[in-house]
Amino acid sequence: MFTLSLQTSHEQTIFQDANNNNVKAYTLDKLHIRNRQYTLTMDEIARLSPAHCVLLAVHFATESNIAALRALTSSRSDALETDLILRILLTFLPESADPALYTSYVHELGIKTYLDQGPKGTGVDSSSVVALSDSKARTRAKRLEILPLAHSSCQDEALDSITLFCIHRAHLIDSQTGLLTLVPQLVDPFLDQSDFLRTWFISTILPLLRFNYEYYVRENPSPSLEAFDKLAGGRGVEVLLSRAIESSTENESPNTARDLRGLVGPWMFGSSTRKRRKLNRGAQHGSIAAPALTPAQNETLQSMSLEETAQDLITDHDWESVFIWLVRNAVNRFPLVVSAIDEWGGIEDVDYGGYGEQNLVEEVAAKLKVQYRQAGFATVYAVEADTESTIENAHSVLCRLADLCDLEPPPELATSIELLPKVDAASSILHETSSNVLQPDVLLKDGHPLTTPKVETFSLLQMFVYSAYLLNGLGHPMSIRNVAKLRFHNDGDEQLSMFQEILRKLASKQKKIDDAWILSRQTLLWLWNWGMDEEEPAQYGTGILGKIDHGIFESEILKVLLAAGNFDLVKQIYVPETNDTLKHRLSPEEIEHIILIAAMQSYDNASNGNRTRGGMKKASDIVATFAPLFPHSGAFKRIEALLKATHALSFYSLTLQHGVPFQPVNIRVAADPIGLLIKVLRQNSHSYTQLDNLIAIGKNLVEAGLQTDTRVTSFTPEDETTATPAMFSLLASDAGSEIGSDAANPLFIEPSPTAITSAKALAERRITGMAIDAALKEDDFETAYSYVVNRLNPPLPVTSTATPSTSPPPMSPDASSSDVRKDSAYLRPALSTTTTGSRRRSGTVTSSSTAIRSTSSDDISWRAALLAGRYKSPNAQPSPSSSIAYLTKSPHLNPLRRLEQRMDLLSRSLLLAPADAIVEILNVWRRCEEEYAALLAQEEREEAEHADRAEGGGRIPGGFGQLGVYDGRELGQARREVGREAREEAPMGLFDVARGAASALSRSAFPLRGGQRPSGARMSVDSAGGQGHSRSGSEAGSTEEGRVRKRDMVASAVTGGLASGIGWVLGAKPVDQGGH
Repeated sequence: MFTLSLQTSHEQTIFQDANNNNVKAYTLDKLHIRNRQYTLTMDEIARLSPAHCVLLAVHFATESNIAALRALTSSRSDALETDLILRILLTFLPESADPALYTSYVHELGIKTYLDQGPKGTGVDSSSVVALSDSKARTRAKRLEILPLAHSSCQDEALDSITLFCIHRAHLIDSQTGLLTLVPQLVDPFLDQSDFLRTWFISTILPLLRFNYEYYVRENPSPSLEAFDKLAGGRGVEVLLSRAIESSTENESPNTARDLRGLVGPWMFGSSTRKRRKLNRGAQHGSIAAPALTPAQNETLQSMSLEETAQDLITDHDWESVFIWLVRNAVNRFPLVVSAIDEWGGIEDVDYGGYGEQNLVEEVAAKLKVQYRQAGFATVYAVEADTESTIENAHSVLCRLADLCDLEPPPELATSIELLPKVDAASSILHETSSNVLQPDVLLKDGHPLTTPKVETFSLLQMFVYSAYLLNGLGHPMSIRNVAKLRFHNDGDEQLSMFQEILRKLASKQKKIDDAWILSRQTLLWLWNWGMDEEEPAQYGTGILGKIDHGIFESEILKVLLAAGNFDLVKQIYVPETNDTLKHRLSPEEIEHIILIAAMQSYDNASNGNRTRGGMKKASDIVATFAPLFPHSGAFKRIEALLKATHALSFYSLTLQHGVPFQPVNIRVAADPIGLLIKVLRQNSHSYTQLDNLIAIGKNLVEAGLQTDTRVTSFTPEDETTATPAMFSLLASDAGSEIGSDAANPLFIEPSPTAITSAKALAERRITGMAIDAALKEDDFETAYSYVVNRLNPPLPVTSTATPSTSPPPMSPDASSSDVRKDSAYLRPALSTTTTGSRRRSGTVTSSSTAIRSTSSDDISWRAALLAGRYKSPNAQPSPSSSIAYLTKSPHLNPLRRLEQRMDLLSRSLLLAPADAIVEILNVWRRCEEEYAALLAQEEREEAEHADRAEGGGRIPGGFGQLGVYDGRELGQARREVGREAREEAPMGLFDVARGAASALSRSAFPLRGGQRPSGARMSVDSAGGQGHSRSGSEAGSTEEGRVRKRDMVASAVTGGLASGIGWVLGAKPVDQGGH
């Protein structure tokens, strides 16, 4: 029961109910009345004016006295119309009043049953208006501010009064009290009477109640009914699903599907109403003002323009905003989207709370179902994460799509390669896809080649999901989006680069595990051809790596298997006994080439030349494993030779420029591989004594096919810049065109046996020259002399057989120096074969000067002989006080013997040198001759002094008779005799002939001294002089008689011989042969 307190100072009256709640009402009059009631009968009510009736109705509404109000309206229906009563209820009935108090009354007003029943009751309390006159009542009634029946959101709708009242009343309840839970009690009795009211309740009140009170009970501000009623399109979807996004970060199981079913689905029930409202407003205002979005919503909507995308959709229904939301959030919130797709059945899966059913047109519903499936495809292509859980979620979506599209479900992810699905290579999707198909804003377009739900697109999506899963297993994770880009957008080079990266990761992880490599190879092949029939000899595949040529694809796998040391697996797959190349599409030649390249890569990466360690060991293992499988391959033999040479070099200390230790790759990159032996000889003392080992290294380098720069000398590295072209090339001119012409891959060029043989011979001479140079630098002339005499044998020229009569005749004791010069023409055939280690048969001489000049291409021998011939040992030079007779007793200190050896070497150099070098050699020869003459003069002085002393001792009493100065005495070291049987076989050198002539002249010049000797001795000397070659160069002049001769006659004989020799070199004929 309300009490009325009238205040004179205000126009408004304050009512207080039993709960002390203030209720506003307009004052009726300035009456000083309290706690006084006036009850009117029906007749008295009938006599009230309409203004009094309105004021009285307002009073009853304010007091929530529905019974009195019902009695009043039934008695004065003429003054109180239905809409007026409903407006009074909207305006003055407290919003907190229980709807059960007045819904039946409102229902009666709606159906106007009170008109048929007539007045009821015995009377009403009229104390609030009884004292008012008619004029005052009219004035007060006009001042009443009664709300309109239609809410602002329904002003454009042609609706009945009850519907308008319920909607407006619901807004007032929410705005004034926030008691939205009272609205269902208000609306429920009238849902069957108005479809609009039902639609409004399902699409507005039901999702808002669930959003605020059932699903998310939170203290955070919730949208009001007024604001929620204005939501439309993508903004409404964002608001309704915002709580699902927030909760997904806190809970393991997102509630997206529940919200789609219980919030978004009911909200979609009013899509057509919102669209009609939007069109009406657009017609009135000429444009549509987009509702303001929160900063978070703006950030979310940036990735995809809803307005642009909606232009390409089919139905222009709000459901399409849901599909866009799914695709957009799949980029960064894929688990949230997957949960929605897995648990939500689409537009038909909606919880209306028992208030209604789907109201979509069948055609529109069918199109929306297709769009939902397309959205499922699009979410998989939109995701950017590459984790294993993302791929598993994509597979879950794939299974869901198979169910929605009524297709065969895909196998599990952890399925063997043989059971993985296959794709039709003839599908147009694989060949006619543009470059922008993966843009997020086009994935939902009608007819999209990748997301339109059909068997082909489903099969292709399967391939991408399984490809991403296999790549992740190979240690190279990729998102499904990037996998699709790799298939459609990347070219063959980009795919090959990624493929090589995968192989490198596998090599570092799997090492020599054969089973793992077999599985990895099968996986990679599936990624290349997507399970297509391997029997088809296709050059390119259909998979994500299909743009790589199959031969290159297999060769890369073979390379990494070799690098990992899986030799048995390589033999099993790539070198089968049946030579079945169809499985890998590599020819035996290609396989051999790849194996050789792998061996050389290991060789180049080695840090030590020892073939039992590191990269050298791996290279040796490769050659040892696969060489028997290619028995006719010369490349394997060349690599084996290179490994032998490198291994042998590893036992020497070798440091390159700037203190860098030697590595095997230095041999391959060196312009002159054999030139490295110069550094070996320089850095390893007495290594020149290991000539056979060094020659073996050089021959192996030649057999390996490594070419030497023709500008490099053999044993003078300091003068490399001035070296004569082709002076010390590893290969001769003919061999160079066959060996090493391909500098990049000399191992794969098959040289001719002739070229190899000649190259080895040249390399041997060159290394010998290096050893000679090294020996001289270490003052070991004897070793250098031995190498020249025994090792540097020039190639035998073309010869002709001559009779023994062609040998030079014996020189007469009376022969003059001119005769000696004439007979020196016979030195020419002897010069061509003056060697110690190789003697020719008796009677074979050079037939022409052309044959001798054929050896001029050997630059090594004559230069080495010249280098040794002009060498003066600092430790072997006699001092002025030294006795020649004493020095000759020691072979190492004998200056005459050393000079004889040097001049012997110069004679060899003169024989082999080209014409332009003869002058240089003769100059050295002249200096040796002068030094020899000086030593002989010193020896003569010593002999004369000794003779004077000996003559003085003979006059002593008891002395012996007159003897020669050297009778019975031996002053020099005995020279070794050459057997008589070798006299005819051993051709004479220049000094042999010269000294023979000098011996003959000495006998004619000193007959008395010859008479003092036994006849047998004279016969021996004469015989030696007649034959002209009884002793070697080291023996000539060793006897007592040979040294006692006139110096001018000896010089004349030698000079004449040299002059004739030079004439022969130049091609002139001797005087005594002018008639032949």
